[in-house]
Amino acid sequence: MRQKTSVALTKKCWFNARHAWEGLQPRFFQRLQGQSRLKRNAARPLPRKATDHSCRNARSRGFTLLEVLVAFLVLSLSMSVLMRIVSQSLNALATADHHQVALQLAESKLAEVLIHLDGSSRGKDQGRLDRDYRWQSEIEPYEFDNQEPGERYSVTPLLIRVSVSWGRSPAERVSLSTIRLLQETP
Repeated sequence: MRQKTSVALTKKCWFNARHAWEGLQPRFFQRLQGQSRLKRNAARPLPRKATDHSCRNARSRGFTLLEVLVAFLVLSLSMSVLMRIVSQSLNALATADHHQVALQLAESKLAEVLIHLDGSSRGKDQGRLDRDYRWQSEIEPYEFDNQEPGERYSVTPLLIRVSVSWGRSPAERVSLSTIRLLQETP
């Protein structure tokens, strides 16, 4: 049933378009086609233009080229924005992963330095933990703000700082520090 309707609409559109064309033809062209046709055309009023909505519905099943191009442009712009967001989130995920691993390695190295800490431990030390991660430790005496200069105490405060880095940027570094009190031997 649906095909008959579309065929009927197509015939109606063709009929409207043909009669609209005939109504727009100049009079001298109509004379060339014969006297009987001229009389027939003079008896009826000029037909309406072929902008009948029934014709439009039969033809407007697809998209125009301009609509397709605009849709493609919107799709490509949205895809480029989406790809940029995905790329940034993957970079953030990789940075967070490196930061987490470096933090665990720094905690482990700080615990190792604290185990081997004695009265003669001073200075800097460094090395590699993995092919991607480098560590550096620093042990130095620490003075509290309220500590009297020149006075001897029974404990010596030491500042222990451990840094683990995985790149060249300063943001690609994790640093941990603590203060340990060492008992002075008399």
